[in-house]
Amino acid sequence: MQRRVFEGRVNNAHATPFAASPYGRLPLWLMRFFGQHRQPISYVSLVPRDTAHVDLEVYGKEINQNGLAYHEQGRFDGTPREFQREGWTWFHIFGSEWNIFGAENAYIYITNGKDAIGHGYPMWHETFTLLKKEYRSHDPRVLQAAMLEFKTGKISLIAMFESSYEDDLIHLSSTDRSQLWSMRYSIAKVSIEYEGKTHKFSAPALLETCVCKIH
Repeated sequence: MQRRVFEGRVNNAHATPFAASPYGRLPLWLMRFFGQHRQPISYVSLVPRDTAHVDLEVYGKEINQNGLAYHEQGRFDGTPREFQREGWTWFHIFGSEWNIFGAENAYIYITNGKDAIGHGYPMWHETFTLLKKEYRSHDPRVLQAAMLEFKTGKISLIAMFESSYEDDLIHLSSTDRSQLWSMRYSIAKVSIEYEGKTHKFSAPALLETCVCKIH
């Protein structure tokens, strides 16, 4: 029998917790105002960006790896059918100064390391969309690359998630393959216009695809 050992250490001494909205959730009355009748989802990114060290032993081979680390959690008090979503696309850009994460048609959050620039849940006067989507050739549900566009009167953001040669992390949650979760590593090329300045940089990024259709 082969032994697998996973041990890791995360240094989060300098991480500042923040939520996707002031209370980590969109109030039910506001959701209904926008025509959504599903239960509110509580969500918080406890460690938006930090570092980790992992010691891993697989089949007798030891691997020591340093890398990026983040921690988030969400809570939904209803049943899967009350979730009223058949899936989502989630993204996270780990810039050395700018940290950006969110989910398509749900929320976005942007911080420049000192201040939370925006923006829990997008409203009508904002532009928030994922364009130029590319999917996996043998499973068109899995997103490989895309362009993120987010604009308000305060900030303008464009990010290109480039396709990479990394393998997708894929988990099939049901026996009929109708439910799927995948994680894609990418490099994001980002351009941000904020307070009269333009910030351009490339940073590691993640693209998550989830298909949770309940029959």
